[in-house]
Amino acid sequence: MKFQKNHPGIKECVTFITEENGGSSKDEGCKISKYVPLGMAAALMYLQVTSKTKEGDDISVTQKNKAEKFWTLLAGGQSSGKDLWAALRTKLQAVDGSGSKGRDEKCGIVVKAWEVFQAGQEDAECKPKDLSLKQKKNENGKTVLAETPRFGGLDVEIEIPEPVAEPEAKAPEETPVVEEAPVEKKPAKKKRTPKKEVAAEEPVAAE
Repeated sequence: MKFQKNHPGIKECVTFITEENGGSSKDEGCKISKYVPLGMAAALMYLQVTSKTKEGDDISVTQKNKAEKFWTLLAGGQSSGKDLWAALRTKLQAVDGSGSKGRDEKCGIVVKAWEVFQAGQEDAECKPKDLSLKQKKNENGKTVLAETPRFGGLDVEIEIPEPVAEPEAKAPEETPVVEEAPVEKKPAKKKRTPKKEVAAEEPVAAE
């Protein structure tokens, strides 16, 4: 709810994409969902709409009309068969978006197509490979994307430094309590009663 309050334009994008898709019927609908999931399309459209937003300013929606035209033409606008829209449809359908790599690749392809559209070259000859993203092998030998194109505006990657963990406060060391050995009390010395001095007997004179 907080996100929706801060970004009221996202609701308009959801409504527009849903209506432009034309329903779930294969004959009349799926005009967008057969290329990009509707939730992803609405999110990408909102980033297109706000792509001119500058850091520190209020959210700018000056690209709304262009974003609406982009998705309308993708959904079924006229195409020469060799222009941006033909290449974009072919490229998006060729990517399996069920995994995280495919999801990110679809997003990157749309960003690249948006750049061509913004440059006014949507009618020029374009091939699916022109919208491809660079890929590479990671340390485990798995194929991953080597680039992450962005719209700009709100779609800006900001590096947030990881918080430095504060050292845990050490509990004060407890002074070990040393139990004193009981002191053996020596028995009190008995006071000796001083002997009475006996007077020396006087020698008896011989009779």
